[in-house]
Amino acid sequence: MSDETECLIPDDVDLPESIYSDQETGLQRCKNQERMPGLQYPFKGLEQLLNVFQESVVELLTIESGDIALNNTNFNYIIESARNDIYYGLYQINDYLSEELDKYQSTYQTVLIVVFVLIIVGMLLISIVIFIPLPSSLNFLSEQTNWISAMTYTVDERLKHFSEVEFDSELGTE
Repeated sequence: MSDETECLIPDDVDLPESIYSDQETGLQRCKNQERMPGLQYPFKGLEQLLNVFQESVVELLTIESGDIALNNTNFNYIIESARNDIYYGLYQINDYLSEELDKYQSTYQTVLIVVFVLIIVGMLLISIVIFIPLPSSLNFLSEQTNWISAMTYTVDERLKHFSEVEFDSELGTE
């Protein structure tokens, strides 16, 4: 918005009547080199318009409010630039930022969807990796449990006669 330009008003906009112009389109208003009093054309975009606007406001602040004439160049510049080029320049910036935010939001949504899908696929793969060897592991565990049960039963039968042994106070057997 700091490129050299003659106008920031879109061509297809219908503009109301002003002090310096009749009701007209943006293209017609842009051809009017007197639409912003005190400005040299071409100007350096919105940045220059805002700087001149600020300077005009500062100059008007130094004048008593009753002494400002309706034909004062700074006063007319503030009114005309604010309702013409500055307004539409800021509008263009707003449109640009809105488009960029929409692109960012769209990209962000796409990234979230992709991440969500990847997490689900990852969880499924991990589940498959964990559950594929599960039947063989359970079979092996069952065999080991049976073996331990058989060993425990055999050892219990062998040691049964030892449970009948009684010890005296000196830890001798009777």
